[in-house]
Amino acid sequence: TITIVFSAIEIDAYDHLGRLQRYSETKSELAGSLVTQTERKDIKYNSLIGQMVSYKEDVTRTESSPVHTDRTDMEYNSAGQLIYYRDAITYPLIGSTDLKTFIIFGATDLNDDGTLKGSKTPAVYDKFGRLKEYNEAKRELDKTDITKLNVKALTHRLNISYDDSTGQMLGYTEITDREGQALQNTARDSLQ
Repeated sequence: TITIVFSAIEIDAYDHLGRLQRYSETKSELAGSLVTQTERKDIKYNSLIGQMVSYKEDVTRTESSPVHTDRTDMEYNSAGQLIYYRDAITYPLIGSTDLKTFIIFGATDLNDDGTLKGSKTPAVYDKFGRLKEYNEAKRELDKTDITKLNVKALTHRLNISYDDSTGQMLGYTEITDREGQALQNTARDSLQ
């Protein structure tokens, strides 16, 4: 059984247009032995069309290090589907406190500072609104000394197929180029 409690009761939880600016969510699984607490705040919107463009999120899970994510630069296609964003992820309290991870969804490369290198490569969706193909650029680094850790991984997932009667993913091809490792080309099928 999974129990989810959503809360947006703070005085500033909504902006003057009724859009969420902040909320918290508690998810309890496995008879309460696994609890995930999420707080999303500073949610910003495009003032012309109302789509979310950025937010900050703190996630704490039972037996795991807290994770802080700053998501920015969110972009959408003409159907309102997310095609691009940039995440900066840190572990502020315990665990890998020197680790910083940048992820750019909709890109084939990124710089050491986590900014886009080259041009954007927007995600592609099928006629049912399911992801069909996307690129992701990721960089993990030691935020105190990049000579200790600074590794880039570029992922291209394509040929994503689905069971049209259930919507479940059936398979995909994934090409991952991670610095310091051999190029990986993985084909998954029959993921039922």
